[in-house]
Order: sequence, then C-alpha cells, then structure tokens
Amino acid sequence: MKEINLLFTDLDSTILDENYSFKESAIETLQNAYSKNFVIVFTSSKTFKEEQHFAIKLGIPIIYTVENGSAIYIPENVFEKKSSKMGCRKIVLSSLSITYIRKILFRLQDIYSDLKFYENSSLDEIEKFTGLSPHLAKLAKMREYTETIFKGYSNRVEEDLISNGIFPQKGSRFVTIGDRTDKGKAAKKLMSFFKNNGYIIKRTIGIGDGPNDISLLKAMNEPYIIGDKITLERARVIEHFSEIHI
Repeated sequence: MKEINLLFTDLDSTILDENYSFKESAIETLQNAYSKNFVIVFTSSKTFKEEQHFAIKLGIPIIYTVENGSAIYIPENVFEKKSSKMGCRKIVLSSLSITYIRKILFRLQDIYSDLKFYENSSLDEIEKFTGLSPHLAKLAKMREYTETIFKGYSNRVEEDLISNGIFPQKGSRFVTIGDRTDKGKAAKKLMSFFKNNGYIIKRTIGIGDGPNDISLLKAMNEPYIIGDKITLERARVIEHFSEIHI
C-alpha cells in the first residue's frame, strides 16, 4: 500500500491575489508540500482550462476539481516529478448539462432584465465584472457544467432556479449555479478513488476563504481559512501560508 497526503486549495483570494497572481507565500507552501509527498488539488469554481493555466505557471503536477466540484481531472503524470500537458482521467459528478442551465437563465433574463452571466456577457463585460485579463476571460467562459451570475441575483431568481432543478453556491464574489455538487463531495470522491487504487491517505489539508469552501473544509482533517468571510469551528484561521503545518 502506498501512502500519500492530499492538499486541497481554493484559488481566488486564497492562493491568488486580487490581480490573479500567485501569492509568494502560497507558492513556497505548495512547493514545500509537494516535496513532502503531498498531492496538490486545485478546487475552485473556475473552469478546467483556467485551473490548468495556473497549474502550468506553478510548475508541478496538479489534480483539478473544477466548477465547484462538478468534475475531477486527474492528469496521467500526477505522481511524476515533472509537469506536462498529458491527458487526464475525468470523473464527472454533475448530471446537468450546461445547455439546460443556460436555457433556464435566458428564460429568466426575459423576466429579470438586469441578469448577467457568462453566456450573455461580452468578453469586455467579463473582464470588467471579474478583473480578469482578456486571455483568462476567454478561459473562464469555457464552462462545461455551471454558470456564474455576476449581476441581478436575488431571492426570486434563486427560487426560480431551484424550481428548475438548478442550485446556487455563493463564492467570495459571485454566485455559481449548477447541479447539487460541491467541493466537499468532489474531495470525498477523489479520496475514495485513491483508496480504491491501493493508496493510504495519511493527511488531508484544505484551504479556502468563501462560503462555497465550507463543504470542502468540513471534509478535511486539517482545515484552514484565509480571511474572515466564513467561520468553521474546527478550522484554523490564518493570514499567511507560512502558518500552515506541512
């Protein structure tokens, strides 16, 4: 039996700053964790292409949990001491199609005229809403399982979405809508995958900052919270990544 450790981390406002650049302390912590037999798992509301972009910049193999736990991408080279663009094993947890989600959103747009989301926004609007660069805005729009509402979200919109089988998850800035998947369910699915393939998981560390990270943190042995937007009794609140015990 092979022993591994897992470190799950959110991206925005966690390991990335407001300019979508890696925090220096986060890079040091992730690289240190990787050197100590941790498998690093990105888990965010971002698309696969977005997460892959940041993984390439980091320069170490990453497992991707994308769009708030809608799917998991496990690169073939994840246990090799190098990073590459090899193929991935994909595990899909969402049963909703992006086509259906957008169909409902466009129907709601006829009722709530100020509703703005990726598919009815231009790249310029997306850049303005998110602060993303033109390149990252294009990657963010390549959604496979969920949509993100930037403007016009309300209790009535939420009720209409739920009545159509679409469920909201609030992040630190926007609301992502999709199936009843979440980061915690995806983390547990990934842990089961490893156990079923002969691995013993010794430690699980989770790092997040927003409401959509709570399910992830609850699934971890060692949860850490960045900032003050959420609380969790078992979690340790930190300001700097140097405070994480690796």
